[in-house]
Amino acid sequence: MFKLASTLYLDKLEKTYKRVLTVNKIPDGPLKNMVLQIKPERLSEFIHNDNQYNCCIYVIDSGLKLRCNDYKYLTLDDIDLLFEYIFENDYKIDETITKLTLKNKRINSNDEFICYLKYSP
Repeated sequence: MFKLASTLYLDKLEKTYKRVLTVNKIPDGPLKNMVLQIKPERLSEFIHNDNQYNCCIYVIDSGLKLRCNDYKYLTLDDIDLLFEYIFENDYKIDETITKLTLKNKRINSNDEFICYLKYSP
């Protein structure tokens, strides 16, 4: 089982903020071939001692993208493409854990929890 979320990401080349789709670990199944480990940029030069920017995050490569706006990682705007892919490739939403998490969630301004998924071939 793994967590799907969207994370605020600073793209220094495009000089924009994007909500990229992330997972908390490398998943089982075919999705693992599309997950990349990256070190995110600091969202602001004024943030100091923020441990989040000392570690890496797992983003989903845009290899799924069928759209013209060709961003390198899947963003929240691409959630429909990701869900189509995961359902076609034997992933299921763990509704029980997802509901519990949503009910008891602590708010983190950088991550937005979406759901828990599991690979069930």
